[in-house]
Amino acid sequence: MQMRMFLTAAAAATALFLTGCQTALEPAAVSGSPEYWQQMQQKLAQVQTYNLSGRLGVSGETRFSANFNLQGTGDAYTLVLTSSLGSELAKLTVKPGEAVLLSDGKVYQAQTPDHLFKDAFALDLPGSALKQLFLGQAGQASILRPDGQLMSTAQGGFIADYQRFAEFNGYALPTDIRISKGRLFIKIKVNEVSAIE
Repeated sequence: MQMRMFLTAAAAATALFLTGCQTALEPAAVSGSPEYWQQMQQKLAQVQTYNLSGRLGVSGETRFSANFNLQGTGDAYTLVLTSSLGSELAKLTVKPGEAVLLSDGKVYQAQTPDHLFKDAFALDLPGSALKQLFLGQAGQASILRPDGQLMSTAQGGFIADYQRFAEFNGYALPTDIRISKGRLFIKIKVNEVSAIE
């Protein structure tokens, strides 16, 4: 009887563990046609849910590197930065009209996320434009390649250059991004996409 209860509990724990883990979406090659990229920008404007993870490195007056996980639903998102050993360095939660940064036991709050990283780390990050920059959404200050693929975009004083794209679940997303603002340089490598729709 005890053995059967143990096996039942073990099976339930395994099922919970497996449902809690998200599987990475398989990357595919992107197309090179203007129609593809035009339709893709329309699709990206409709994205409601996304979950991206990878690595970012900052150089310039401040040097910093971390793993990141960016999860978003609608206009809200959470960005978690962790060390290479897996310890949490910072957690930024943004909702319309509210931004909260948790780091080193301290809480920083503001209406927008733009200055929170500057207050906490003396590090300027494009908080209000993270979704657009990470998803590769073109704006009014964007430059497209001849085939329509996004090459660079400017948001809030930051310039993002898109080096490489891959398609995940029917969405072409940037996997290598270089962001600059003055003497600040940020390299972003997206290693995994576990949700995009």
